[in-house]
Amino acid sequence: MPDTPDNTLHDALVKAARLAHLDLPGERLEALVGGAERILAHVERMGAMDLEGVEPLVHPLDGVGTLSSDEPGESLAADDLMGMAPVAHPPFVKVPKVIDGGSS
Repeated sequence: MPDTPDNTLHDALVKAARLAHLDLPGERLEALVGGAERILAHVERMGAMDLEGVEPLVHPLDGVGTLSSDEPGESLAADDLMGMAPVAHPPFVKVPKVIDGGSS
């Protein structure tokens, strides 16, 4: 195949899939190439827009932090916590594993 933008995009996606250890069948890879082409075409159309005199609505550096101050609040009573826990060994509660897919 000649080295066209389509082939370059195809080759880049094949390389990215290989680096990510993804086994993409041909039809799935072609669907990804088509989707990437549509995204890139959209970005190109946006870049070609005439925005002269258009003020941005928001700029990330102009925003004010939305975090509240770190103040201690009311605590849950230990007896209430033990009553809500699915498995409790006072003064401890057992919580489900959430790291590595949650399997034990």
